[in-house]
Amino acid sequence: MSLREKVKGYLSKCHPGGDQYIILPDLREEIEGLAMPDDNKMEYRQQKGEIIAVGPGRLPESGIERQSMEFKVGDIVLFQKYAGNDYYVDENFKFYPSHEEQREDIIPIKVLRQDSILHSLP
Repeated sequence: MSLREKVKGYLSKCHPGGDQYIILPDLREEIEGLAMPDDNKMEYRQQKGEIIAVGPGRLPESGIERQSMEFKVGDIVLFQKYAGNDYYVDENFKFYPSHEEQREDIIPIKVLRQDSILHSLP
């Protein structure tokens, strides 16, 4: 079993808070696109990844019922590369907020809020 599969299995048991997702990015594929903010065009990069854990949903101010999550575990989604928080996980399931060098013994993951995910892919 590869390190990526071990990390995926471990993280699938995690429960992110609120309206957050844990995503395994597909490092082989980065998609270029154009975002159009209010006043001008701005280039950004999109990335593809698989959702491996889903939070329970945002609790509204009323506190009565959580909002449902739009995506589910296993969905392949497109998200903005620089959105959310990047973490790195090693074979002992230790989390690192960043790394200085490319290493084969760590796996990158993303923690994103629901509004950072652009859409799901077939």
